[in-house]
Amino acid sequence: MADNHWYNALKSQKAEILQKAALSWPMDSNRLANAVNILAQNKLDVQALTVAREAIKFNPRSADAWQTMLSIQTLTPTERADAIKHLQELDPLNPDVQKLK
Repeated sequence: MADNHWYNALKSQKAEILQKAALSWPMDSNRLANAVNILAQNKLDVQALTVAREAIKFNPRSADAWQTMLSIQTLTPTERADAIKHLQELDPLNPDVQKLK
């Protein structure tokens, strides 16, 4: 059912519907990350940040959740530093992650 809501939300091309579908139960890390990416790419940073924060609460060990958070332009310096720290802890052998500042 959640996948069907997600599919319909993508077809609707409406941020509110997409955000609601991404946050619906049962949550899924991939769906949350996709929603953040879509919202951030469309310069809907407030909505993207809301979903990103929920994604991290839902699965704090998801590198995708932390990575997608970094794609949000209006991320606070504190949240950016926290995201980088978590990414470096989760993926210590990734040279791209280790270069993040």
